[in-house]
Amino acid sequence: MRTVYINGKFTAQSTTGVQRFAHGLVSALDAALDAEQEAELGTCAPECWVLLCPHEGQPPALSRVQVRKLGRAGWPAHAWEQLLLPWASRDGLLLNLTGSAPLLALRQACTLHDAAVFDQPQSYSWTFATWYRFSFARQAGRAQLLFTVSEFSRQRLAQALGLAPARFEVLHNSCDHLNGVTPDSRVLGRHGLEPGRFLLTVGAGSGNKNLAALQAAVARLQPRRGLKLVVVGAPDVRVFAAEGRHVEPAWMLRLGRVEDAELKALYGAATLLVAASPHEGFGLPALEAMASGCAVAAARGGALPEVCGDAAIYFDAYDADDLARCLDHLLSNPTLLAGMRQQGLQRASQFTASAPARRLLQTLRALPALARATA
Repeated sequence: MRTVYINGKFTAQSTTGVQRFAHGLVSALDAALDAEQEAELGTCAPECWVLLCPHEGQPPALSRVQVRKLGRAGWPAHAWEQLLLPWASRDGLLLNLTGSAPLLALRQACTLHDAAVFDQPQSYSWTFATWYRFSFARQAGRAQLLFTVSEFSRQRLAQALGLAPARFEVLHNSCDHLNGVTPDSRVLGRHGLEPGRFLLTVGAGSGNKNLAALQAAVARLQPRRGLKLVVVGAPDVRVFAAEGRHVEPAWMLRLGRVEDAELKALYGAATLLVAASPHEGFGLPALEAMASGCAVAAARGGALPEVCGDAAIYFDAYDADDLARCLDHLLSNPTLLAGMRQQGLQRASQFTASAPARRLLQTLRALPALARATA
């Protein structure tokens, strides 16, 4: 029996899109293994699955994937990944899901979420961009398998790294993490927000989210519309380049990070979500919004058209006037907004974690090292 180890550094990290992806995929993988065992009347999977976590990690509840914690409390996450993890996984294949991976591991499958450090390095700190360009090139040259989260990211990564696009297998994100979450509408009262009277953008706080263009577009509408712009998310100063300091208008409200229940309430109460980034590797907030019954206006670029399909209205991310016209058109058509909400719910239902989990299993088991275990 061969062993597949999963890099569980994400279980000890703050939650952003890549951690959402990892948590959801590991949980769906566990469910797929469970379903396999039931279908085969108790026969165990042909390989052993182990999630390796830092001491502080908080892994999801799992039944078929074993959980093993490494090291003592207080190990820096980067040192844990680069030193402890490759040694602990030396006798198997290491699956990395969040973009980072140990340089010394010999057998790895790696997930690179987007090519932003190549295409938009100015949005990141010099240290972060330099390290990840080096790490991505190293992973691309040595990994047995490469994954990414969209066709757009596959094409951009392949060009940046000098690879054939076929080297990457696409595993889409999902919004299963919002299933069963009860919206906490108290967040509206705390910030003086009225349902249907504000625009929402999520993940903003770094240059690559195009917040300046969105702010300029909303400013054009203020004399007639009087809407608030609510910004959810806060940048990690270790990752993103510092934003320029400027006075923000009274109609713009930054909430920073919020809990899932609060986020779901904001999606449900917003007039619409605006996804203004021209270079989204996937665009998880747009998918979350559609799954929560929120209409979406999205940039005509990156992976957003791939994710939203016909369920969103698109604008030129580099043209604040076009963005303003798009928003004004939507705000003037409540019937159109209602139809978009229904289309969004249908579109989001296509992005579950079960399909990429099954594809991941199939792809990994095609590797010679694991194929011997399945014979």
